[in-house]
Amino acid sequence: MPPHRLTSRSQLSSSGEQSYKGYVSWPMLAYQQLLSSYLATTKMSFHVSSHEIRIRVEPGKSTFLVCKAKDARGNWHDNEIRLDDFIGNSDGWFIWGGRDFTHSAKDIHIEHGPKGPHLTAELPKRDGGFRERQGIDLADKIENRNGRLVFLGP
Repeated sequence: MPPHRLTSRSQLSSSGEQSYKGYVSWPMLAYQQLLSSYLATTKMSFHVSSHEIRIRVEPGKSTFLVCKAKDARGNWHDNEIRLDDFIGNSDGWFIWGGRDFTHSAKDIHIEHGPKGPHLTAELPKRDGGFRERQGIDLADKIENRNGRLVFLGP
Protein backbone atom coordinates (compact mmCIF):
# COMPACT_ATOMS: atom_id res chain seq x y z
CA MET A 1 0.00 0.00 0.00
CA PRO A 2 1.17 3.54 -0.59
CA PRO A 3 2.13 5.60 2.44
CA HIS A 4 -0.57 7.70 4.09
CA ARG A 5 -0.06 11.48 3.99
CA LEU A 6 -0.46 13.14 7.38
CA THR A 7 -2.75 16.11 7.04
CA SER A 8 -1.52 18.19 9.95
CA ARG A 9 1.49 18.69 12.14
CA SER A 10 -0.68 18.07 15.24
CA GLN A 11 -1.61 14.63 13.88
CA LEU A 12 2.07 13.73 13.79
CA SER A 13 2.88 15.07 17.26
CA SER A 14 -0.19 13.68 19.04
CA SER A 15 0.17 10.19 17.58
CA GLY A 16 3.94 9.95 18.04
CA GLU A 17 4.27 8.12 14.73
CA GLN A 18 7.52 8.06 12.85
CA SER A 19 7.32 9.64 9.43
CA TYR A 20 9.44 10.72 6.53
CA LYS A 21 8.56 14.22 5.29
CA GLY A 22 4.98 13.95 6.57
CA TYR A 23 4.34 10.36 5.43
CA VAL A 24 3.69 7.33 7.62
CA SER A 25 3.20 3.76 6.41
CA TRP A 26 -0.13 1.95 6.64
CA PRO A 27 1.38 -0.84 8.76
CA MET A 28 2.47 1.75 11.33
CA LEU A 29 -1.05 3.26 11.42
CA ALA A 30 -2.59 -0.19 11.79
CA TYR A 31 -0.18 -1.04 14.60
CA GLN A 32 -0.98 2.22 16.44
CA GLN A 33 -4.73 1.61 16.12
CA LEU A 34 -4.38 -1.98 17.31
CA LEU A 35 -2.27 -0.88 20.28
CA SER A 36 -4.77 1.84 21.24
CA SER A 37 -7.62 -0.65 21.03
CA TYR A 38 -5.71 -3.17 23.15
CA LEU A 39 -4.88 -0.64 25.85
CA ALA A 40 -8.51 0.45 26.06
CA THR A 41 -9.55 -3.09 27.09
CA THR A 42 -6.22 -4.12 28.51
CA LYS A 43 -5.57 -7.37 30.34
CA MET A 44 -2.02 -7.34 31.65
CA SER A 45 0.05 -10.03 33.24
CA PHE A 46 -0.15 -8.70 36.76
CA HIS A 47 3.47 -9.20 37.76
CA VAL A 48 4.75 -7.36 34.68
CA SER A 49 2.46 -4.37 35.22
CA SER A 50 2.62 -4.21 39.02
CA HIS A 51 5.14 -3.38 41.70
CA GLU A 52 5.50 -3.78 45.46
CA ILE A 53 4.11 -7.31 45.08
CA ARG A 54 3.81 -9.07 48.44
CA ILE A 55 1.47 -11.17 50.54
CA ARG A 56 -0.27 -10.32 53.78
CA VAL A 57 -0.98 -13.37 55.93
CA GLU A 58 -3.52 -13.56 58.73
CA PRO A 59 -2.37 -16.91 60.23
CA GLY A 60 -5.11 -19.53 60.22
CA LYS A 61 -7.55 -17.15 58.50
CA SER A 62 -6.58 -15.64 55.12
CA THR A 63 -3.74 -14.79 52.77
CA PHE A 64 -3.93 -11.72 50.52
CA LEU A 65 -1.93 -10.82 47.43
CA VAL A 66 -1.12 -7.11 47.70
CA CYS A 67 0.42 -4.83 45.05
CA LYS A 68 0.20 -1.61 43.11
CA ALA A 69 -1.09 -2.32 39.58
CA LYS A 70 -0.84 -0.03 36.56
CA ASP A 71 -3.84 0.82 34.39
CA ALA A 72 -3.81 1.56 30.64
CA ARG A 73 -3.17 5.26 31.27
CA GLY A 74 -0.14 4.60 33.46
CA ASN A 75 -1.84 5.30 36.80
CA TRP A 76 -1.05 3.07 39.79
CA HIS A 77 -3.80 1.51 41.92
CA ASP A 78 -3.52 -0.21 45.31
CA ASN A 79 -4.82 -3.78 45.04
CA GLU A 80 -5.57 -6.61 47.41
CA ILE A 81 -7.08 -9.94 46.45
CA ARG A 82 -7.91 -12.76 48.89
CA LEU A 83 -6.09 -15.88 47.69
CA ASP A 84 -8.16 -18.17 49.92
CA ASP A 85 -11.19 -17.48 47.71
CA PHE A 86 -9.68 -19.57 44.88
CA ILE A 87 -6.69 -21.59 46.18
CA GLY A 88 -7.10 -24.67 48.36
CA ASN A 89 -5.17 -27.57 49.86
CA SER A 90 -5.89 -31.02 48.48
CA ASP A 91 -3.98 -33.69 50.42
CA GLY A 92 -0.87 -31.51 50.69
CA TRP A 93 -1.03 -29.95 47.20
CA PHE A 94 -2.08 -26.42 46.23
CA ILE A 95 -5.10 -26.46 43.90
CA TRP A 96 -6.79 -23.72 41.87
CA GLY A 97 -10.53 -23.68 42.42
CA GLY A 98 -10.20 -24.76 46.05
CA ARG A 99 -10.68 -22.58 49.10
CA ASP A 100 -9.10 -21.62 52.40
CA PHE A 101 -5.58 -23.09 52.09
CA THR A 102 -4.45 -20.70 54.86
CA HIS A 103 -6.51 -22.63 57.44
CA SER A 104 -4.09 -25.55 57.23
CA ALA A 105 -0.90 -24.04 55.74
CA LYS A 106 2.31 -23.26 57.61
CA ASP A 107 5.19 -20.96 56.73
CA ILE A 108 3.44 -19.13 53.85
CA HIS A 109 5.74 -17.05 51.62
CA ILE A 110 5.94 -15.47 48.19
CA GLU A 111 9.01 -15.96 45.99
CA HIS A 112 9.73 -14.00 42.84
CA GLY A 113 10.84 -16.30 40.02
CA PRO A 114 11.13 -16.26 36.23
CA LYS A 115 7.39 -17.00 35.78
CA GLY A 116 6.39 -14.34 38.30
CA PRO A 117 5.28 -14.55 41.93
CA HIS A 118 5.29 -18.08 43.34
CA LEU A 119 3.24 -18.75 46.49
CA THR A 120 4.87 -21.38 48.72
CA ALA A 121 3.85 -23.10 51.96
CA GLU A 122 3.97 -26.32 53.92
CA LEU A 123 0.61 -28.04 53.42
CA PRO A 124 -0.59 -31.01 55.51
CA LYS A 125 -1.82 -34.24 53.93
CA ARG A 126 -4.98 -36.05 55.01
CA ASP A 127 -2.92 -38.43 57.17
CA GLY A 128 -1.47 -35.47 59.11
CA GLY A 129 2.00 -35.63 57.54
CA PHE A 130 3.50 -33.02 55.27
CA ARG A 131 4.81 -33.16 51.73
CA GLU A 132 7.91 -31.20 50.84
CA ARG A 133 7.28 -27.45 50.49
CA GLN A 134 4.63 -26.80 47.82
CA GLY A 135 4.23 -23.87 45.44
CA ILE A 136 1.84 -22.39 42.90
CA ASP A 137 2.47 -19.73 40.23
CA LEU A 138 0.08 -16.86 40.86
CA ALA A 139 0.51 -15.35 37.38
CA ASP A 140 -1.10 -18.48 35.88
CA LYS A 141 -4.58 -17.46 37.08
CA ILE A 142 -4.38 -13.80 38.15
CA GLU A 143 -4.16 -10.87 35.80
CA ASN A 144 -4.22 -7.09 35.86
CA ARG A 145 -7.30 -5.75 34.10
CA ASN A 146 -6.73 -2.05 33.73
CA GLY A 147 -5.28 -1.58 37.21
CA ARG A 148 -7.40 -4.20 38.99
CA LEU A 149 -6.34 -7.74 39.97
CA VAL A 150 -8.73 -10.41 38.69
CA PHE A 151 -8.86 -14.19 39.18
CA LEU A 152 -9.27 -15.95 35.81
CA GLY A 153 -10.99 -19.07 37.12
CA PRO A 154 -9.78 -22.63 37.78
